[in-house]
Amino acid sequence: MAPTSPFKVIVVGGGPADLTAAHTLYKATIDFVVLERRQEVVIDEGASLVLGVDTLRIMHQLGLLDKLKAISSELLILEKYTVDSTQFTTLRHFESMRPSFGSGPRTFHRAELIRTLYDELPPSAKAKVLTAKGVTEIESDENGVCVTCADGSVYAGSIVMGADSAHSKTRRLMADLSQGPNMAKSPYTINYRCFWCSFPKQTPISDISTETQDQDRSVMYLTGTERSAEEADAFATQFFDFPIMRSLKVGDVVRQSFTKGMADIEEGIVKHWSWGRVVLVGDACHKFTPNAGLGLNNGVQGIVVLLNELRRTIEAVSDGQPSLEKLTKAFQKYRVLQMKPRQANATRSAQTIGVQTWANWGYYIFGRYLMQSKPLQWLFNRFLIPKSIQESRVLDYVRTNECFTGTIYLDAPTECVDLA
Repeated sequence: MAPTSPFKVIVVGGGPADLTAAHTLYKATIDFVVLERRQEVVIDEGASLVLGVDTLRIMHQLGLLDKLKAISSELLILEKYTVDSTQFTTLRHFESMRPSFGSGPRTFHRAELIRTLYDELPPSAKAKVLTAKGVTEIESDENGVCVTCADGSVYAGSIVMGADSAHSKTRRLMADLSQGPNMAKSPYTINYRCFWCSFPKQTPISDISTETQDQDRSVMYLTGTERSAEEADAFATQFFDFPIMRSLKVGDVVRQSFTKGMADIEEGIVKHWSWGRVVLVGDACHKFTPNAGLGLNNGVQGIVVLLNELRRTIEAVSDGQPSLEKLTKAFQKYRVLQMKPRQANATRSAQTIGVQTWANWGYYIFGRYLMQSKPLQWLFNRFLIPKSIQESRVLDYVRTNECFTGTIYLDAPTECVDLA
């Protein structure tokens, strides 16, 4: 599938959002290159990622769903515990998604998800994913962009898409280009730290996840498919006696973990998502705590909305090279369309971790007692959770059959969109 216009996107970063962007750009027949600063695309770090139905629909459009199902487990039931191993509730929010949409969310080991996204790129697209390309400089003018890497290599294109994590180099360079002090200010706050690890499967049932709550601390356990630092060890020790289930504690699994690590958890939404020919997506412009599993899903939705706008903008001009003014309008529309749902999900993520860590008496009472209420669970299952899925977007330039069907109508059914 060869590019149909001279327009070229320089994607900075090589994580799951960046590789998803590579797939969507390839489907849009837009030329691109992905610049990843690390030596390898697939690095075994980070424990789990959850893809919701909204993201799984996009993966179906990209032809990846069957491959992703093979390396993941469906998440249906959430059991909640206290540190004395008391199970105080079982939630079936995700299980209710099956009749509503045809599937629940699916859990992935991060490295395996990245490997699949990379391996499933067509050869011509995979050749455009370059490693050891740490970006050091971005130049942007009326006619295009020029990106310089630490190894001295230089790449010219039409725009830069920064998807390079919460510590985005692209965002910092964009602030330098704009010379705006407010844009350069760090946008994220840190209230929590996260210790993560992956380990051999300990439980035979793969559709149950668990959550252990305590004052200012919590543990989450997600099961997936079987797979064959001193500071982190010290931090993790305080959780060793936390139960995962009645017969299994955190210490039991950490001692035999495959990989483990620790990171500060950033939260917030960047005020400026673009400047000139530079635009941010994913964690580079909004970062949530991982407890609600919304980070990557929101990043993918942003890429979808941006690519839909970008493709329309490119096709509206005869030479395939929109002016800076037209690109600016497309970037602004992307931000406007995404801001309200991103703010809602930022609030939802903050509330989720607040409930799990008993951040105040209100959160404690809600999580420990009110969530056991059958009417409240019904409200969540029937209205609150489905709403975000109903409002999710799909690639409007890819026609596929709708593989997620159920009792709740999806606002953007994939079978109703046509190739231009």
